[in-house]
This record gives sequence, C-alpha cells and structure tokens, in this order.
Amino acid sequence: MPDTFVESTWEGKPVCKIYTGSGRDGTNYYLTLGLKKAQAVLENIDALRKWVDHQENPHAHNNKFK
Repeated sequence: MPDTFVESTWEGKPVCKIYTGSGRDGTNYYLTLGLKKAQAVLENIDALRKWVDHQENPHAHNNKFK
C-alpha cells in the first residue's frame, strides 16, 4: 500500500494527496487538496463526519445529517 498522505506541489503551490484506493490495473488514486480546500474541510469536519455516517448507514437516521 502506498503512503496514505503525501505532500506535493501543483503549479508551484503546496497540495496534499490522500490515497483513496487503487484500480484493477494497479493505478493508485488520490484526492488532491490545496490549502484553502484543506482548511474548508477542517472547518467543517464535524458536518463531514455526520454526512459520511449518514451515507454509510442511511436507514439508521431520520434522513437528516446536519
């Protein structure tokens, strides 16, 4: 398994790459975030966790994730 978090650059700006899985052909896939998007994720981490929980367990909730 590759590193799950990698620091890199894109067009000279810092980005982070988060491993999301691999394809059948062995290609590794990453979610790439710049600083502003990473900050937005951190500012909304609680809502994001609730949303993920709702998506993984849709029948365990009242169809509300906020």
